[in-house]
Amino acid sequence: TADATADATADATADKGAGGILTSQVLAGCREAFAAVSQCDSERECSQAQIRLTMCIAEKVCAAEHAAFRAMKGSADGDAVASQYARVQDCVSKWSELHQGRDQAAAGP
Repeated sequence: TADATADATADATADKGAGGILTSQVLAGCREAFAAVSQCDSERECSQAQIRLTMCIAEKVCAAEHAAFRAMKGSADGDAVASQYARVQDCVSKWSELHQGRDQAAAGP
């Protein structure tokens, strides 16, 4: 939705101004989740690790989407849960894309 996009953009813009502090916090705070993704063996294990990583990152950079998804715990409406998780994924993806571009620009040619 437009709200999710605006939130992701606002979060990413704030992080750019902070000189990558938030990126460092994500890397430090989600260290175990990043490790689980790189060390998983089975499709199921890798899928679960990816979800944990997405939610860990979202907790730090997509707070509104993360909270809205968490609030759906126990919901019987699978479509609504899936839709809200997609919003979380979209926000994390946008944040990640913005930071990859910034990090590459900072590294220089």
